[in-house]
Amino acid sequence: MKAVIINSYGDADVFQIQDISKTKISIDEVLIEVKSGSVTSGEARIRAINVPEGMSFFVRLMFGFKKPKYSILGSEFSGIITETGADVTEFNVGDKVFGYSSKSGANAEFMKIKADNVIVKMSNNMSFEDAASIPFGFGAAHYFLTKAGVKSGDKVLINGASGSVGTAAVQLAKIFGAEVTGISTKKNHELISTLGADFVIDYKSEDFTKLEKKYDVILDTIGKLNFSDSKDSLVEKGKFVQMVGGLPFYLRMFISNIFNSKKIVSGVSNDTKEKLDYLKDLYERKMIKPVISKIYSLDEIVRAHEYVDSGHKIGNVVLKISE
Repeated sequence: MKAVIINSYGDADVFQIQDISKTKISIDEVLIEVKSGSVTSGEARIRAINVPEGMSFFVRLMFGFKKPKYSILGSEFSGIITETGADVTEFNVGDKVFGYSSKSGANAEFMKIKADNVIVKMSNNMSFEDAASIPFGFGAAHYFLTKAGVKSGDKVLINGASGSVGTAAVQLAKIFGAEVTGISTKKNHELISTLGADFVIDYKSEDFTKLEKKYDVILDTIGKLNFSDSKDSLVEKGKFVQMVGGLPFYLRMFISNIFNSKKIVSGVSNDTKEKLDYLKDLYERKMIKPVISKIYSLDEIVRAHEYVDSGHKIGNVVLKISE
């Protein structure tokens, strides 16, 4: 089978496309013919160890010190089950599925995963491209919006509203009943408004911290804001949610949350079958829709990562691995 192999950290050109033996499964695993995967900003940062200050050691501890622990990257996937282990009862050969693999492996024509991991059956109306785009963007957006306690009537500000998590957060915050303001470049305002945002701010010409409006939650999906500058734009007991932060940030968060009624919220998104089933239900009801800006073939993995590295990615980047 064809797979993208990575043997060292570095720029996008570290990837090598190789033909390797099809993986064998255990009794509690399924084998999936991967149809689509996604290239996320998180995966690109890990590939290059381009992480916030003080986090390199912890990232290498999790993913490998000298080189990536898993030679095939790709955590989000969609595809068709071609083989099931003897103990697997939840899935059958031919089932269309999507999910998230903590051990990566989706940048290949076939991948194996334990049946009790984060994998669910696809909806009948779900494309493979959309399915592969849901776990990261919508999964992270749901985690952070829920952790911040977003509820009906809240005013939510989303920085990086045109990215994978940002476009998902706009849609989910509206489902939660919030009034949503997105921050992005002017060229993306129509997109963000179409997704449901009530207001859009062009960060190049307008500074939200200089406006009188206050928010219950400020969600920074790209790690460009800081609490000190943003806190005056929060209501009393408002939440500043930072998705990307280094070690100094977490130390400041710990100290700040002791002395301030306005809290900093952060963490690591958790992925579960239950969450994917919830998001699948929203998709089936046409309440959410992933934004996909570019689709690349597996052979174009370097170009896909270079696009993500550019920092100007809109929505999701999909790898179309097989027809």
